[in-house]
Amino acid sequence: MLADGLMATGENIAACPEKNIEFFTPAGPENPAYRDDPTQPVAEDRIEDLPLRGKKPKKGEADTRTFDKSAFLYDSEADVYHCPMGKTLERRSERSKSERYLYRIAKSECTECPLRAKCFKNCRNQYGRRIENGKHERAKQAHATKMQTERSRKKYARRAAVTERPFALIKRGFGVREFLVRGLDKVRAEWTLLCIAHNLHRLLSLSRPQARASVP
Repeated sequence: MLADGLMATGENIAACPEKNIEFFTPAGPENPAYRDDPTQPVAEDRIEDLPLRGKKPKKGEADTRTFDKSAFLYDSEADVYHCPMGKTLERRSERSKSERYLYRIAKSECTECPLRAKCFKNCRNQYGRRIENGKHERAKQAHATKMQTERSRKKYARRAAVTERPFALIKRGFGVREFLVRGLDKVRAEWTLLCIAHNLHRLLSLSRPQARASVP
């Protein structure tokens, strides 16, 4: 299944293997946090490419963004996180009702860290960096790791050719962003007309001389 990013919820990711569904979603930009040995720091020349949280500053403004959770790599076997410097965040507590877990790094590890300013908006923070995760974190991390592979990126790239172009034409070219009728039968009829219009548009495009010359 090739789905958009909104479908990449923990529940969906965890449920797909149970139904023998191979699930693919957008991989996003290459994340240098995914490295062979997470106990070692991210390469110095890739630090600036790590994902950040917060709004990108306007020209002339200071960049106060901090490392996003995805800059920390989760080790499902050891049940720990590794920060961009390779340090370990261990599980400290559990919120049973929300099924969320808190991971924190030792204060001493953060005090002299050269990347401290990218972990805390307030550099006077007296605690180590912390991360929260939910019950589907292992599945989400495994999925994110899979989507960073070349195979998965190529697989997902097929979605653009299969679905994006027709929907883009219908929404932008035809200006149709919602159905004008109500009821399943009426909506199905309207959708059929839109598909016919799309196919005629495509046929007309292919019938032009320059289009015919480019078709193998």
